[in-house]
Amino acid sequence: MKAREVLIALISVVFGMFLGFVVYKKRKEILRKLEDLTLSIQDSLLYEKVRGQVMDIKESIKALLESSTELPREKEDEILNIVEEKIRKLEEIMKS
Repeated sequence: MKAREVLIALISVVFGMFLGFVVYKKRKEILRKLEDLTLSIQDSLLYEKVRGQVMDIKESIKALLESSTELPREKEDEILNIVEEKIRKLEEIMKS
């Protein structure tokens, strides 16, 4: 019975060493895949932020163009300032 326990322990140790060796050899590939996954998540989050900002800017410009025929100068300036602020926010998102 004792020899069987020793054999099982020896097989377990060899199997553990084999798995450790495989993981060690594949570590660069695993790290690269994790990095790719992280970048794709960041890209999708950035895309959603940018998309929202672009839609806001589009709506602001559309509103300005539709109502620009009869707007007083102060209102045009106010709308342009809002659009410029949204563009600045978009630039900040793109930088980060």
